[in-house]
Amino acid sequence: MDNFDSKNEHNEFTSHTDRGADWVRQTVQNTLLKALVNKAEENNLSEDEAINLITDALESGVVEEAYSDLINTLSNALSESMENTMYEHVLESRAYTAEFLARQEQKWGKAFVASEALYLCILEATDNYSAFVVAEHAGEENYTYFALKNLHGRALQIYKEILCLNQNGFADGALARWRSLYELSVVACFINKFGEPVAQAYTNSVDSNGANEWARIAPCFASKKLKEKITLQELIDNSDIHEAWRNEYKFSNLFVHSSADATFYRLGTQGSSHAIPVGHTDWGMSLPATHAAYSLVLITVELFNIYPHGDSIAAANTFFSWLDRIGEFYKDVEDQCFSDINISDSEDS
Repeated sequence: MDNFDSKNEHNEFTSHTDRGADWVRQTVQNTLLKALVNKAEENNLSEDEAINLITDALESGVVEEAYSDLINTLSNALSESMENTMYEHVLESRAYTAEFLARQEQKWGKAFVASEALYLCILEATDNYSAFVVAEHAGEENYTYFALKNLHGRALQIYKEILCLNQNGFADGALARWRSLYELSVVACFINKFGEPVAQAYTNSVDSNGANEWARIAPCFASKKLKEKITLQELIDNSDIHEAWRNEYKFSNLFVHSSADATFYRLGTQGSSHAIPVGHTDWGMSLPATHAAYSLVLITVELFNIYPHGDSIAAANTFFSWLDRIGEFYKDVEDQCFSDINISDSEDS
């Protein structure tokens, strides 16, 4: 059989694969057939002898062997080609991303600024509150404050991640991170509700494989059998967080796990499954942004409630008021930029 020129075959392969045909198998069959026909002509075989030659070759598995050889040859060539052209393709993709981010900022910029302003104000207020605690309560052993201070720090980081995902057009990823933020708010509210023994148990539960056994010391689980695990849902039920947010959490689960809803009706599709998002989208930012803002404010208030501090109480009231403004900013973008559901900007296939 004729030898394949890997460079030429690769060039032909890359030009033909766009057409959707199995070019590799066709090439193997055509090349083999041509070689067998040439062999038959060189040996002056009769028609019947030529047919038998071809039949024997096909039944011997030579096609599959050649197919496998060509696959390996092309894989190596394509790998080399990817390395040679990766900068060209990636820089082109980054240019598109830069254009998308510019459009994203034009549409959502004011809303994103409002979200980030909340983060910065909470960060500043927390610094002031921490300075107050250090000055007025130095030397006190308070597990509740220690636990919530660390939960709050983690919440701030997750909130910033949500902002980053939204700014880059990944609403579904932002919603997934909000689930974690909500769970932190549940733990913070639960600890603050049941006080020092629970806070100490939580603090000492490091390396417990993520189990909620630390919560068993709470009075609400006094009648729970030891063999029965404490679930996140039970923490939610005993955390005094408004029922509406529990429903939002359940709703978000549909869009994070491998359900059909999460697959066919992602946030970035505007409720339509006609396009399949494979990268950035400019729709769906409102839900994770507003949810994240509320959860962060809730955890902040739980922290500030440990030690009474007038400045922090005033700041907390401001944060709750700002939640309404954040909702308005995001709603304005939806009304102004997406009144026609078919004008969203996305990478899809």
